[in-house]
Amino acid sequence: MRSSLKLLLGLILLVSPASWAEDEIDLEPRIPTSEVPIRLILTGTNSGGCGYPGAFHSLTIEDTTLRVESLVFLGPCGLAPPTPPYAYVVDVGILLAGEYTALHVGLVFGTEDEQLIATEDFFVDPGVAVEAAPDRPTSLDAVTLRLTGIGSCPAVGTPEVAGSEIRISWDPGMCLAPPAIYTLESEPFGPLPAGVYDVVVYDDSVLEPPRGTAQFRVYPDPITVRDGRFEIEVTWSDFGGADGRGQLVSPPSDDSALVWFFNPENWELMVKVLDACHLNDHFWVFAAASTNVEYTIVVRDTIDDREWTFTNPLGVASPAVNDTVAFACP
Repeated sequence: MRSSLKLLLGLILLVSPASWAEDEIDLEPRIPTSEVPIRLILTGTNSGGCGYPGAFHSLTIEDTTLRVESLVFLGPCGLAPPTPPYAYVVDVGILLAGEYTALHVGLVFGTEDEQLIATEDFFVDPGVAVEAAPDRPTSLDAVTLRLTGIGSCPAVGTPEVAGSEIRISWDPGMCLAPPAIYTLESEPFGPLPAGVYDVVVYDDSVLEPPRGTAQFRVYPDPITVRDGRFEIEVTWSDFGGADGRGQLVSPPSDDSALVWFFNPENWELMVKVLDACHLNDHFWVFAAASTNVEYTIVVRDTIDDREWTFTNPLGVASPAVNDTVAFACP
């Protein structure tokens, strides 16, 4: 009798494989993060009456694969009435950021067979990366924030500037499109005063922590000479550890700029870029300073981004600088 039942069950399994077309794995939250516990919601029904997953059996996690096993009770397709809908909740816990695959596998009762009921690929959101554009904004530039994160039809809000903090929202979206990695840009804003700014990316559905943070610097108006072709940047640091950027004393001449460090009335440095193309086919860079603090001069040719650099060490009386081959012409 027992052998006859096994034979009958085997014949049913051979000719009547279960169909799991309507079975699914959903995530809670839909776009999970590495700060919030994750749950898998297993749902479905077998309208042909071929099989029915029993109570949740086990969960195993190996690398980036989550395998949920349920006992499956099979019956003859078309002969049994439709099985009722089922919904199982599987607590997974917190996962590291990355890409994962969840499998719902049915262990066929009374046999050693198994059937794949449903599968779902998903991301655990690492947060939102943010950067400012342009790379070196000045107090003359409008700024755009570029956000990269995981979402489904995501959207970004309008940047809100409060002092040195900039807040911007990231809405991951809830449309039918599967979650994927998106890069979105904010509306341009600014210009901003020179200084250091902290960016906080927040999600209205996630109170804490912020979805992402970043910091960027807005530089003072560039010092330019030779009709704007050459930009001059000066940074300094003193014996007490303070540092800053050199500021222009007054509008520069065509080839020279005067710079102050600590006080507009206390001039520290003069930098010249001279056109000597008719003499040795080069632009010359001359500099002279009355200081012994550390400072660095960077002269940048805006045509091809070539740079010339000089650094005076802390505690050394600054020498005169005369470089007659600083930049090749034209």
